[in-house]
Parts: sequence; structure tokens; C-alpha cells
Amino acid sequence: MHAIIRVSRLAAIACLCLIGAVISPAPTRAVTPAQGAEDKDAVLFGQSLAGAFNARDTTRLASLLDVAALGTRVGRSMNIPQQQLASFSAGFSKRGATELLQSQIKILDTTQGTVKFMRVTSSGRALLRFNLNDRGFDWQEFVLERDASGHYHAVDWYQLSRGELVSVTIGAVAQMMMDPNPGLLRTLFGIQTVDQGMLEQLKSIGKLQRAGKYAEALAAMGQLPEPLANSRVMLITRVMAASMANQDQEYREVLAQLARLHASDPSAAFILVDHYLYEKDIDKAMAAISTVEQRVGVDGVTRYLKANANLMMGNFGQTVTFAKEAVQLEPDFESPYFSLAVAYVKLNQFPEAVNTFSALSSQFGYTFARDKFLADATYAEFVKSAAFKKWLPK
Repeated sequence: MHAIIRVSRLAAIACLCLIGAVISPAPTRAVTPAQGAEDKDAVLFGQSLAGAFNARDTTRLASLLDVAALGTRVGRSMNIPQQQLASFSAGFSKRGATELLQSQIKILDTTQGTVKFMRVTSSGRALLRFNLNDRGFDWQEFVLERDASGHYHAVDWYQLSRGELVSVTIGAVAQMMMDPNPGLLRTLFGIQTVDQGMLEQLKSIGKLQRAGKYAEALAAMGQLPEPLANSRVMLITRVMAASMANQDQEYREVLAQLARLHASDPSAAFILVDHYLYEKDIDKAMAAISTVEQRVGVDGVTRYLKANANLMMGNFGQTVTFAKEAVQLEPDFESPYFSLAVAYVKLNQFPEAVNTFSALSSQFGYTFARDKFLADATYAEFVKSAAFKKWLPK
């Protein structure tokens, strides 16, 4: 099972659809971790965790987790009897966390993604942000506890796109797709009659996902019986598979189904941002992003998503407002500069657009081609301006 999604992918690529043909990409740069949290040990732990993700070091990641504690938390969330809890935790420890981590590494590899340590939250969790490029963004809060020697380990984590702790559902779903059993299906989905064929289906889906065969996994999930197929948990998993398989129509259709059946569930709010944008419901999209900010704080990405939601709706003044806030919050995050530049073009504020494109060149190494602007009708008025002609003369 994989555990990251292209949340707000539609918003995240809105301006890139307009400018993708006129630039050459900048060189890859290292992610700079956040600084200044009060608990220095927790900060160092969060930085180590982000570094291990960026290095794709599953051994290091596993060493930063207390897998037995996570297994116990998963078992408790499933109401495993106390006398069976130790045995369940031991079984989970053999594969559960390792499979989850390997799945996340697979997604980072597929998307050429990066992970940034943001801060230690007021509740003492290490907050990391995942940038999956054209698959969007996600945030994860790692629950920290000290071991007997006083060192921190992560015992659980909250994934924003899922709206839950790993131990509550994600870990259980991972376990279900590795070693499904009737009791687990009854606990998670209320399914009373479970045959061997259903168990084999789930195991097959898990294997496909762990192998990165997302299209095949998606097709197999579509064959699952009710109420499993349209449960919130499985629909979110299907959305993730459609995203990673780049099956845009399926992605859109499953999001719509999730909205029809589970829009009132707060844990589905963030994942539905794209659906609201497809439906051109800017109010619900902005409300969902505000919900994200209530959870993870205001950062360059949340303001960038708000900028691009407004860009898609043609609200160019609001785009400028949110994009400028994003730049101020994270000057080393280049994406909002693109939103800002396009909004300035749309507002006929051409000197400001040139200044923003120039900042992308000087600060991030992008190269802009004059003939590409000339060939794109989006920039018809821009290329006639004195500002453009001075910036990119013949």
C-alpha cells in the first residue's frame, strides 16, 4: 500500500500549464530544513527523518521508528484483545512498518519528490512536508516518544491526505493487504461474510501497489465487492492509485464518488480539494485549504495552493495576494513565483511580470525563451509591451 497522494495536483499545476512551454527547468537543489523549534532534540530528529526520506534510506528510516510501539497502537485501534496484543504487534513489526516505508520511498522515487522538515508542533510532533511535484503535496506529523536511553523515536504518524493516524486505519489497511483476515475486514468495513477469493484479491492489490504497478492495482480495486469498494478508506486508496497511475479520468471519477458518499467526513476534506476545483467551487476549495492551514499552519505551499486555486478561477488579484504571501513565507520555494508572474501577465502588469520572471532566472536558474512567449497566445499582450521587449530583445 502506498501512503502519499497528489493532493491539490490540479491547483499545483495550474500555472505550469500556462508557462511550461516557455522555460527550461532549473537544476535540482537540496531542501533546506526549517529551524528554530524549541525542542532541539525533536528538531534534530525531524531533520534526520527528512534526510532519510530524501536519501531513500529505508534502513535509516526504520531505525527512527519504534515499530513495536506502532504495532501496539495499530492493534489497539482495531480492538485486538489485550491477551493477543503482543502477538499482533510482533506480527505487524515483521512487515507492517517496513512495507509502509518502502511504499513511500517508491512514490518519492516515481515523482522525484523531496521531503522538508517544517517544525515541531505545539503538541511535540515533527511535521514534514512532502513535495511530489506534479502529484502535489502532503504533510505528515510524526508522534515522538523517548526510549529508555532518552532518544526520540516515532511511534505513529498523522497523514493529512488520509486525515488519520497511521495506527487508526492506514496501518490496518496495510496489514489487510499483506495478511488479510475476516476479523480485520469486519472491524474496518463491517463485512460479515468473507470468502477466500476476497482475501486473495486484497493480497494481490497489496502486492501490485508495493511493486509500483498502480494501474493494475487500481483495476483490481474496482472489482472489490460492496461495502468494501465504496468505503472511505478504499476510495481514498483508489484515488491514490489513480494519481500514481496518471489516470486522470479515473482520478476525477473516484474523487466525485468520494465526494458523493463521504464529503461530510472531515478526514476526506483535504483530498477533495481537486474535486472542488474540477467543479469550479472555489469557496469549498478555499475552505478545504484553510482547514489544512488550521492543521499544519500557514506555509508557502498552503498559500501557493490558494494562489493557484484563484488563478484557475480567473481571480488574478487574489492570485497575486496569495502568491506574494507564499514568496514571503518561503523565498526559496520557486513555484509561487510562477503563479505570481502569470497573474501579473493576466492583469497587464507587465513590469511586475518581468521582475518576477527575472527573479526566477537569477534565484533559481531558469532560462526563458523569447520565441516561446511569442508562440503562445496567452502572452499576446505581454510580448507587445515595452517591459518584455527590454527584458528579451530580439
